[in-house]
Amino acid sequence: MKVGQQIEIIYKDLSGKITQRIVKIYCVRSDKLLAKCVKSGGIRSFFIKSILAWKPVAIM
Repeated sequence: MKVGQQIEIIYKDLSGKITQRIVKIYCVRSDKLLAKCVKSGGIRSFFIKSILAWKPVAIM
C-alpha cells in the first residue's frame, strides 16, 4: 500500500461489521490508513490491523 494508490479493501469495523470498498490512499501510518472512498467520496481512516484483505485496483 502506498500514497496515491487505489485499492479494494475488505474491512472489519469496531462493531464487527464487514465492508468492501474501493479507496484512494492519502496517508499511511504505522497503524492507520487515511483514504477517500471512491463510491461515497468520503474521507475515512482505517486501522490497518482491521483490513482483512486488499488488492490494487486499476484506475480507469
